[in-house]
Amino acid sequence: MKKLLKQVIPVLLAFALLAYALRGMPLASLLDQFQKASRGWIAVTALVMGIQTILRAVRWRMLLQGLGHTPSAGRALSAMLAGSASSVIIPGSGELLRCTLLQRSDNVPITESVGSIITERLVDLLATAVFLSLTLLLESGRLLTYVQQYMQLPDWFSAMSGGHWAGLAAGLLVCITLTIIGLRSVFRWQSVQRLAQRIRLRERVDGFRRGLMSIRSVERPSLYWLTTFCIHGLSLVVLASLFRALPITENLPDSAALTVFALTSLGSLTIPTQANIGSYHFLASRGLVAYGMSLVAGTVWATFSHAIITLVNFGFSALGFLAALRFLRGGEKTKTYKVSKTL
Repeated sequence: MKKLLKQVIPVLLAFALLAYALRGMPLASLLDQFQKASRGWIAVTALVMGIQTILRAVRWRMLLQGLGHTPSAGRALSAMLAGSASSVIIPGSGELLRCTLLQRSDNVPITESVGSIITERLVDLLATAVFLSLTLLLESGRLLTYVQQYMQLPDWFSAMSGGHWAGLAAGLLVCITLTIIGLRSVFRWQSVQRLAQRIRLRERVDGFRRGLMSIRSVERPSLYWLTTFCIHGLSLVVLASLFRALPITENLPDSAALTVFALTSLGSLTIPTQANIGSYHFLASRGLVAYGMSLVAGTVWATFSHAIITLVNFGFSALGFLAALRFLRGGEKTKTYKVSKTL
């Protein structure tokens, strides 16, 4: 029952937020903007998202190589995309499928690959905090105006300068770092080791710990962090391209992409909705209000951009799923051939 609720609640919350965000929006206006959308900028968006997806697979492969495994970039990419396709259908199933496929194709232990995925999530959280800090420094005035539209802020909050925001962001980064250090310490506790021995899960715990600490074994750390920066930087390029794709947003400054990215990333972390449906529409549309757009226009762009991003991701995921099946069939044929040759 609890598992079912965990799957149903994000979906219900997503559609509730979507209905709230789209209330009062004329359908004719939305369809008109969709018809006027620039096909060229949509193609640029798809291209950038493709590069971003490949970089994510390359980054994950770096972690796995640090653990001593050598899956090809193609198999890592197909497993990752197949997991994304699974998550669209069954929330939360993507990571498990992703790790299972790589275990079957390259014999990577599931515990280690799960730990590497959690490491990815922590690194992405750190990168999001950096971009959020950058947004607070560059767009603090607009964000303050945005927040004041929906709540009455105390005077001390309104008086905070860019330096204060930088200090707050630094404190946030310190908290995240301490949390990571704390997680590392947890795995060193003797009590955890004794418990693992008693319930015969020591190998699983050790594998998970190795996966979680895989970032320490990356052969070229500078390249890993550069890849992470490029992945999140390309998210800004995607949003900027989608601004140019619609007539109502083509004149927005590029800094608006930074604001929308910060708000929607924060929303994806705090509001657990399926595929960011609803939370993305609500936060992106109201973020654009700070740049002089009407709420209706902001909602139109949010609906358009989310639709394009979702369709492109779904297309890539479907291709990845088909590729994963091909790799698995190839692996099974190879194993059959080896057994027959041995006999």
